[in-house]
This record gives sequence, C-alpha cells and structure tokens, in this order.
Amino acid sequence: MKLTQEQESQVIKFLKTKKALLPCSACGKGDWQMHDEKIQQLVYQGRSVIPCVMLVCTNCGLIRNFPSVFIGIDETQHVIGVRPDYGIMIGGSDENT
Repeated sequence: MKLTQEQESQVIKFLKTKKALLPCSACGKGDWQMHDEKIQQLVYQGRSVIPCVMLVCTNCGLIRNFPSVFIGIDETQHVIGVRPDYGIMIGGSDENT
C-alpha cells in the first residue's frame, strides 16, 4: 500500500523523535531513502506478517524495516503476533502477557 504524504511526514517525525536515523551499520554513511510503499515482513517461518516501512541505505543498499503499527500509521492491527505493548509475540500467543 502506497504511503500518503501525511504518513511519510509521520514516519520522518517518528524516526527523528526516536533518534532512529543513525548512520548505516554496514557502511557508516547516513543517507537513507524511504520506500514509498509499506512492505509485508514475514516473521517466524511465514506464520505472521508485519506491515513495515522500509528504509534503504543509498550507499550500500542495507535495508531497515520499521513496523508501521509502532510508527502509528496503521490504526488497526490486522496482523497476528504484533503487539506494541509486548513486542513481537511468536505465533500470536498471549502466553507472555
């Protein structure tokens, strides 16, 4: 799903607030490009899918994914296994609550 301009602004604000725009851990450069669509990150052998915003290092291509529910651009959690208050739960179990 394509990000709106409002969502892109919200992502940038989130990343700056969390101080998440650090230099690339692979090459040390600090230039990131945001993919203009949310991606679906598979977790635990494909049993869960997490909508994410993807940043790509413009120097070496390293990819960093940020779950959109944590950023606040997904109002509903239509994904099994993602809970911002407890982190990623394997298989969507509530055993760790």
